[in-house]
Amino acid sequence: MTPANVVSIICAILFAYFVNSRFVFETKAVGFAEHFAEFVKFCGARVSTLVIETGGVWFMASVLKINDLVGKVIIQFIVLALNYVFSRFLVFTRGQKKD
Repeated sequence: MTPANVVSIICAILFAYFVNSRFVFETKAVGFAEHFAEFVKFCGARVSTLVIETGGVWFMASVLKINDLVGKVIIQFIVLALNYVFSRFLVFTRGQKKD
């Protein structure tokens, strides 16, 4: 992994956290500690989906013998859905009603 790739991943995660917390889920976190806790959970969720993405593409290409590009597209939809679910139900939960 090149330094430029690492920087791009960090920038993407920071941007995604900011947009998701502010505009998508309208976080109710107050203060540095609560925002930091959300950010740590957000990063953990993104690392989890990174592992799922990497393993899923490998699985589709190596085990299922699906074309790499097709496998990547399928996994991207799965990762997109998982990122939403993780953010909605695990990361940005402060101030939500418990039914």
